[in-house]
Amino acid sequence: SQEVIHGDETTVQVLKEEGKAPTSTSYMWAYRSSEDSEQPIVLFDYQPGRGQEHPQAFLGDYRGILMSDGYTAWRTLKGATHLGCMAHARRRFADALKARKKQGGPPAQALKFFDQLYRIERQARDEIPDEGETQASYMRRFRQKHSVP
Repeated sequence: SQEVIHGDETTVQVLKEEGKAPTSTSYMWAYRSSEDSEQPIVLFDYQPGRGQEHPQAFLGDYRGILMSDGYTAWRTLKGATHLGCMAHARRRFADALKARKKQGGPPAQALKFFDQLYRIERQARDEIPDEGETQASYMRRFRQKHSVP
């Protein structure tokens, strides 16, 4: 029922699981409502693997906004509107910068853009909305004014 869901999966080792070696890897699929949700939810779904069938089975025909790290299993949910995670996107540019023989260039420029956007996000969170305005609508207005340019 949540309008926005953040999804991520992470490895977990289960020492005594029937049919699996103690050193094998399983996954915890995490689902979280948005920070300003009226009904905040954090939910963990243990699964033995990382296949697309797990978020498909859990979320079914979910039609809201799904933010994830871009792993392809999340993208198989056809009814959701997919958003990418800025921290994961930024990480790719940081890795590209480390891999360059010469510093600077497009990866450095991209990281400057990310830093500007993060600064704007901090400002938006610190501001108090106008009378009668929700935090979410204020942040959207602030982003439109400062982030879009």
